[in-house]
Amino acid sequence: MTGARTEAPEARTDASDARTEAPRTPTAPLPDVTLDMLYRLLGVAEHESRRELIRRGRRVSPRLPQLLISAAAREGVALGSGASDELRRARARAGRYADLFDAVRAAVPGVRIAKGPSVARWYPPDLLRPVGDLDLSFATEDELWRAALTVTGRAPVEDIVLALTRHEGRTSVTLGLRWPAEDELLDRPYNVELSMVAFPGDPGSAVPPRRTLPADQTLADLLALAEERFQRPFHAKDAVDVLMILTHCPPPPATLAEAAAAHHLAPELLELLTYTQDGTQAPLDAFRTPLHEPAAAELARREAAERPADPPTTVDARLDAGFPVAGLRLNRRDTQTTDAASPDTPATLHSVSPDTLAAPRAVNPDTSPTPRAASPDTPATLHSVSPDTLAAPRAVNPDTSPTPRAVSPDTPATLHSVSPDAPVAPRAVHPGTSAAPAVHPGPPATRSVRHDTNGITLLRTPLADFLLVCGEVVSWADYETALAALDRLEAVR
Repeated sequence: MTGARTEAPEARTDASDARTEAPRTPTAPLPDVTLDMLYRLLGVAEHESRRELIRRGRRVSPRLPQLLISAAAREGVALGSGASDELRRARARAGRYADLFDAVRAAVPGVRIAKGPSVARWYPPDLLRPVGDLDLSFATEDELWRAALTVTGRAPVEDIVLALTRHEGRTSVTLGLRWPAEDELLDRPYNVELSMVAFPGDPGSAVPPRRTLPADQTLADLLALAEERFQRPFHAKDAVDVLMILTHCPPPPATLAEAAAAHHLAPELLELLTYTQDGTQAPLDAFRTPLHEPAAAELARREAAERPADPPTTVDARLDAGFPVAGLRLNRRDTQTTDAASPDTPATLHSVSPDTLAAPRAVNPDTSPTPRAASPDTPATLHSVSPDTLAAPRAVNPDTSPTPRAVSPDTPATLHSVSPDAPVAPRAVHPGTSAAPAVHPGPPATRSVRHDTNGITLLRTPLADFLLVCGEVVSWADYETALAALDRLEAVR
């Protein structure tokens, strides 16, 4: 099944420049990544074709074929135009993220990155780590909004999504900035996720958000990979990531176990290393053994922890209980320029028409159906979101949409990952305003401002204004109340 290995001509892109530590010596030789290994990891029988391997990988994750195709190419498999262009687009996306990271780092020197480019730097040039999102973390809200203005000043961002979390009295913002891919019919949108939370945790459970990454980049990357288990099962890319890190820069096993315990991730990291060892036949017992005791202790802690009842239905109560609060975007400020937006530059506000009320859905990002529409006579369905996988609201026309699903206003929100497949273009003005949007200063350039009024909560940010929501239903009345409140806030400026 394996063939002669060939070197790909493309050089890898190192977007993170995060490597400050010198390569460390592995505790034992680790295997190279081969097609045979990938067949095992994906559970594909040896007699199956490489086409079946790619098909199976695409079912696991839309981006996983990037790894599989590049692995086939390095073993001498000739690529056709479709496979070649899939790799080209992925490398172009990685380069785009590298440029944006450089710009953000220039504006916010304290920015941290985990996974993504930080792991890809250990891959050989002819093996492509799947390229999806760019995830960046920040210590303060000021840093997050400066980074957001930097990104929107350099990318054609069409969709802005937001969630809040709270832990130990500190409220944190997570922001998603999205715009269409080069081939928007085949590829998911670009997505830059900015957060004040390094590890989002498991909402409503005994694993809370954790604010900071370990100082050691290798520890940060391995723990970020383990954190993924709260959103999905591990798959082939995770195992290859582990191999690459432990081949080139393995941390001391005891240090890794201590970091995992401190961040409440020992069970997940042990599961990841076990999955990797079983699927790749890599000798990882030196890393697994120190994790057994802290993993058992962490599971016992979670079992004994008091779990909250149903999610509360007010913003502060929900945040205090450990659940995220989602933002339903009401409008958008014009901040896209060739250079980063200046804090002194007035923002242009585009209102979202009530005729196209956004209805975010709680769906798997790999199998996202089209959201159902809302009408003025029926409450809009809004599923709250996990801050690490932000919602992508869809704009729908009630005159051409299917019949909406009835949802009880008393139903608590269920937190799930949602699809980034449907960016919302900025809308024109809502009824009652002129065709030309007004120019106004908006909230401070590097922080958000909360307004509680008439039973609803608004969050005004440097990029857009949001209605904060706590349940599965946003009534049309609350939506119109939010728009009216914004009009009043603008009138007093």
